[in-house]
Amino acid sequence: MRPVLAIVIVSYNARDFLTGCLESIFRHPPRFPFEVVVVDNVSSDGSPQRVRERFPDVTLLANADNRGFGPACNQGWRAVDSEHVLLLNSDTEVLPGTLDALVGALEARPRAGVVAPLAVDGRGDTIQMSWGWTPLFLGEILQRFFAPRAIQRSATRRRIAQWLQRRERMAPIVSGAAMLFRRAALEQVGGMDEDYVFYLEDSDICTRLWRAGWQVWFSPQAKIVHHLGKSSASQPGKTALLYRQSQLLFYRKHGGFLDRLLIHLYLRLKYWRIYFPPREAAAREFHRRLRGILESREKVTL
Repeated sequence: MRPVLAIVIVSYNARDFLTGCLESIFRHPPRFPFEVVVVDNVSSDGSPQRVRERFPDVTLLANADNRGFGPACNQGWRAVDSEHVLLLNSDTEVLPGTLDALVGALEARPRAGVVAPLAVDGRGDTIQMSWGWTPLFLGEILQRFFAPRAIQRSATRRRIAQWLQRRERMAPIVSGAAMLFRRAALEQVGGMDEDYVFYLEDSDICTRLWRAGWQVWFSPQAKIVHHLGKSSASQPGKTALLYRQSQLLFYRKHGGFLDRLLIHLYLRLKYWRIYFPPREAAAREFHRRLRGILESREKVTL
């Protein structure tokens, strides 16, 4: 029987969080046939061995190199033949009824290409926006106002975020922590854009789904626990460069002339030292590479 749902988890050196994620799926399975695929990007912490030993029903795709999150997502969903595909971060956990609620929300809306759940912390508190605005210049200002750290530090912003997430709605973009796709929609847009090495893959695919005639939905009836940021890259300087690289790619693909002009002006003002390098060798190297990214002369890889 063809599975209704395939859950694809991309993992890199997140063994303990991956274990918790997989345990939550089998503790709270859906009421219909499903399968789980883990795509491991050359973890060195024993993640593949843990999956083989503890989760024999999980399909493990152990890569020989780390090409990035987007390519691994595509590798995972193309390896299965389910009606729907849930791309799930390794630092998440599903709760009772999560998977049934997500699939129900998707199937109730024939034009929905993707549905995302509400992300909370282990106590059920709001820690982030699970939907957002297209991260071009004005939308990015709103995104920063509701960034996870801002929500966690400000009771006012947290209350506003709770109010904004009180009901189901169509949204410009949804969080990539958990995205349930209709397979037909994924196939139409070609999956994740593999030019993104890290960051903004979720915003990009939501934008492309809208342009292809699909809808993007947020459904708070489905909830996941998100151990925020635990699956991110561990090198702060490199992480910052990867984000800026993805940001500029997004603006080139989806922004107008004014958006692209504003982001370049903003980054050149924010990182003015790319023209007046600091003395520290590491800082000089960071600003040299950032200038290369701004001028499209360099690409940062994992």
